[in-house]
This record gives sequence, structure tokens and C-alpha cells, in this order.
Amino acid sequence: MLVNKEGVRVIKTLVILVLASYILTYLNKLFYIFTGISGLFILFCIYFFRDPERNIQQNDRRILSPADGTVFDIRPQDGMILVKIFMSVFNVHVQRSPITGVIETVVYKKGEFLPADKSDADKRNEQNTISIKNKDSRSYVIVKQIAGILARRIVFWGREGESIVQGQRIGMIKFGSQVDLCISDRADLKIKTGQKVYAGKTIIAEI
Repeated sequence: MLVNKEGVRVIKTLVILVLASYILTYLNKLFYIFTGISGLFILFCIYFFRDPERNIQQNDRRILSPADGTVFDIRPQDGMILVKIFMSVFNVHVQRSPITGVIETVVYKKGEFLPADKSDADKRNEQNTISIKNKDSRSYVIVKQIAGILARRIVFWGREGESIVQGQRIGMIKFGSQVDLCISDRADLKIKTGQKVYAGKTIIAEI
């Protein structure tokens, strides 16, 4: 079980705080409480920032889930199919590319921090929109990372013009969030509302 690089940074900071707090217990025993709470938060961060290795079965005719979570809405939108995935704090929060292709655009937008499962969170919340096109133009997808009520930072590890492969790690959202996936309306959907999905593993659709 791995911890992703964003988590390592947070955990290193917390470890320094725990060590400093422990030293201060020699001055005041109340710092034992702070040390204990910080230690528990370190354990939570190790769990939250976990990034397990996955055996990705790459297939150019399949669109894989970009995120772990629960599908809470599927609807037509602008000639495409929109699949909305809610991620709780208990899900792995690393996103993966649904297809092999080239990152065409990356658009970041500041916004609010409404609960991620609200219907209008995809319009009002902080978000990062990534469009990916398959090399032979057979498939085109849009992945939208949307911050939630606890999330305050969206991380994306790619850049425009970069080639990526299906299942490759592309980013994460910290502490509860939503990921939207737009695919062609000609795709054959393989999931339904209420279904749990896993990044790089669950087949969202076939083309």
C-alpha cells in the first residue's frame, strides 16, 4: 500500500509537529493531548492518501472509471453522457485517466465549496476540467475534478499536449470531492446509478 506524494508532504509536516509537541511536554503535560491528537491525524492521513497499485487491463475500446466512489447521477449533456461520481473521505482520492490519448486542454476555475454531492456543485465549486482525446480520435472524454465542502486543493499532475495511458495517475482532490466524466452519447454504458466504481478498474462504457 503506497501513500501518494501529496500525502507524504502533509505527513512530514505532521510528524514535525508531533515531535515538537512531544518535546514541549517537558514544559507542560497538556502537550501530551496535542501529541496524541496529532498522532491520530497522521494515521488518518496515511489512510486517506493511500494509493494502491492496480493491475490495469488496458483496452482502447473501453472507458475506465477516473475515480473511486459511487455513481450518483447519469444524464445527457451537450450531446454527451455525463457520469457523476461522489467520493467520500473513505475512498481512494487519486484520479486515473479513463483512456489512452493526449491531454488537449486543462482549465482550472476558482469557485465555492458546496457539498460535492449537490446537483449544482459541478457549476459553482472549485474545479479542474481536463479533455483527453484518443490518438485515433475514436474516443474523446472530459474529466472534471470538483472540490467538495472539505476539499481546498485540486491537484493535477499532467499538462496540455502530454500523452497519457489508460489507468495512469493524473491527479487527486483532497478530503471529499466529486469527479465528473463526459463521454460520447454513442458509447455503450456499463454502469448504473448507485454503483460503486474504482479508478482504472471499473468499465464505465465501451465504444
